[in-house]
Amino acid sequence: MAFKNSPSVKTLTEMNVQIISQVGNYFSVMARGDIDEIMEKLNSLNPVFIETMPSTLEEVFINEMEGAGYGK
Repeated sequence: MAFKNSPSVKTLTEMNVQIISQVGNYFSVMARGDIDEIMEKLNSLNPVFIETMPSTLEEVFINEMEGAGYGK
């Protein structure tokens, strides 16, 4: 997703959104929970562009392992 004015990291993490990468105002994120609820919250931030993509099992595994402290 991309923003004209980027939201704070705190704002995104409060929405159960984990930032995977950020380049300027473009964010690649992984979210947990109800996709419709999360999209509603993200859309309230007025993104310029937003797209959902399914995660692969490998991406989920890597994200979970990094969250547990492995690979850091």
